[in-house]
Amino acid sequence: MIQISHYLVSALVMGLALLVWRARPASATNRLFGVFTLVIAVWVLGIATMQSAVNLDFAARLTFAAASLIPPTFSLVPVARRCACHSGLMTKMPSFASASELLIDSI
Repeated sequence: MIQISHYLVSALVMGLALLVWRARPASATNRLFGVFTLVIAVWVLGIATMQSAVNLDFAARLTFAAASLIPPTFSLVPVARRCACHSGLMTKMPSFASASELLIDSI
């Protein structure tokens, strides 16, 4: 029964991702926030699938893959915002290495 609430939360988070992305599709910050929220939605979907015990192997792999993408996508959102503020429009997505360099430089 708890899976229904997880599926609902996953759908709401996917809706949030779509809403933010559609607000300003050209903005790198909105695109990265959309990717971040989609990764969280997939993670919640994987947890719900694991609790339903339908296909545990696939659900465990999906949950682990989504959970491993949460930190990089979370750390890229403020970097995209910082790059967009300092250089006008951002022409390319920063790599994880450049994101970590920017975070270290700002400390």
